[in-house]
Amino acid sequence: MRGPGLPADAFAVVMATGIVSIAARDTDHAVVSTVLAVTASGALGALALWSAISVATTGRAIAAGPDPLARSLLLFSAVAACDVMAACSRSDDVVSVVLGAVAVVLWLVLVPRTLAALRSRPRGARADGARGGWLLAAVATESLALTAAQLTGAGVLVPVLLGVALACWVLGLAVYLVIAVPVVRRVVAARGGVEVLGPDLWVLMGGLAIATLAGSGVVAATRASGALPGLPEMLGPAPVGLWVLGTMWIPVLVAMEIRRRRRAAWHYERARWATVFPLGMYSAASSGLASVGETTGVLPSVLRDTGHVAFWVALVSWCLVTTGFLRQSWRRPPSLPWRPVGSRPG
Repeated sequence: MRGPGLPADAFAVVMATGIVSIAARDTDHAVVSTVLAVTASGALGALALWSAISVATTGRAIAAGPDPLARSLLLFSAVAACDVMAACSRSDDVVSVVLGAVAVVLWLVLVPRTLAALRSRPRGARADGARGGWLLAAVATESLALTAAQLTGAGVLVPVLLGVALACWVLGLAVYLVIAVPVVRRVVAARGGVEVLGPDLWVLMGGLAIATLAGSGVVAATRASGALPGLPEMLGPAPVGLWVLGTMWIPVLVAMEIRRRRRAAWHYERARWATVFPLGMYSAASSGLASVGETTGVLPSVLRDTGHVAFWVALVSWCLVTTGFLRQSWRRPPSLPWRPVGSRPG
């Protein structure tokens, strides 16, 4: 029997593992960072191989679903996964350049596909079923800004890369706003019903956290290169404001988790990787903002301490979700995209 292909958000495991690795690096936990980076690299390679085999044997890499728009939006996890792994590398590393290029190509392929799926819906129903995972489109766009800013460290095409980083940063914020509004509206309309309190709602915070990190990266790259004079002073307050807004989401999301836990027992869900990623990104964003902040006194210290605390929360969450994933995989091995030797055709 032919396999179903990968889930559209399968690459979220790479995003989550990679960003916790970066958070570990930023908080001086080198061994943990290395182990997680190797794990994320292995997961990315395995998913890429699985996709190639699925295409060769079934004609598609991603499982079909009833909602083309949701599937297209969740596929942006592959873009963000490549960019997160690029961020794990050095700015002048060939691997970082290649991963960044792959991310750009995937993004350029997914944008028209997503717009076509959006236009295929009736005008009044385009936001139906909006969920936190849809915000992966905004996260992926911000991740392009982050990678472009990082690549300026190589000293090549600096003005072009800074322009791309700035454009993607602004576009990512616009995409976040467009998608976040119907997501929040759906939760409010359901009066906090457990059926809409999915684990991927944490991307509401994660989208602002990666915008904070990308904005900090643009400011740092502009300062270091000396290009676009005056831009760091103009953009400086924006990452701080985004960080504050992201922080304000945390108690709301914790309250939603408590409400959900009272209605249903905790169990592993693939969408749980979309909980781990924002926690790791919040740690990285706090550390990144501290490193470029112009303020003096207590604020940089508070940001660094926040980054350390958030790292441990993210690491514990990663361990819990990984344990749940391994237990589920042990009990129910995933269906392969090819038929094992000796099996009967379905």
